[in-house]
Amino acid sequence: TYALSPYRITKLTNNLYNDTNPRINNKNQVIKSKIINQTESMLSLEEKTLSDFIDFSSIMLQKFDKVSVIDGKLILVRVDRKLELEIKENTELVASVIEEKYSDYEGDGITLSELKELPVIDFEKQAELKDYIDDLVFALYFNVELDKIEFENAEKIKERCKKNRFYSVVESMV
Repeated sequence: TYALSPYRITKLTNNLYNDTNPRINNKNQVIKSKIINQTESMLSLEEKTLSDFIDFSSIMLQKFDKVSVIDGKLILVRVDRKLELEIKENTELVASVIEEKYSDYEGDGITLSELKELPVIDFEKQAELKDYIDDLVFALYFNVELDKIEFENAEKIKERCKKNRFYSVVESMV
């Protein structure tokens, strides 16, 4: 894969046009707004913690020996007590984060506060959003006509950008 970072596109446009900023008009203002909105969405993915996916309000224990995910539930074990908590959404992501962090855990116990604050970042979704944003930035800088700019149309946007003669130049810079 490749990335069309705003920096690289700016550098390319400097060489081509000696102008670092695209001209924003009524026609492309919606693209600029979408870039800003989607960038905020992408960055907000880094703020997600386990407490966004699991309701810990009913838990009184503060320390656990083992943590795992089984059948879409977070399993917390402390000595002879076993608690099961429902995962609200994105079970696979939560399971992979728990597996990565706690599969080989051999410590003094896992605290409830540690669990609540455990970052749960969807790097795959971030990569998809970044690729989409890069294509929107390209479209903005190179005046690529886009009919629909929603994320669901990311592949169509990419295809439209690829038709621009500079897309392959930018792609080769990466």
